[in-house]
Amino acid sequence: YVEDFVLSCRAAGRSLEQLMIYLLYEKANSYNISRIIIEAFKTEKNKPIINFLNNYEFLEKKENLIFEINLRNIEITKPKYINFYYS
Repeated sequence: YVEDFVLSCRAAGRSLEQLMIYLLYEKANSYNISRIIIEAFKTEKNKPIINFLNNYEFLEKKENLIFEINLRNIEITKPKYINFYYS
């Protein structure tokens, strides 16, 4: 359960949104969660993230600014521009 997620308006719109969705997807799968629900709040500074949510292929718009990802029938892959290194 994510109560709040804050991303700088300067960072929004720079492809971090795909990474956020991927990390949520990975964490939800590890807990056998079947769906992710995202509620956005309309503000002037939220336009980039709302545009992303309206256009992201795996999100289904449920209500005005409420979106859902059904995790049972999809696989979200890690964005190609991100590499994880562990030591």
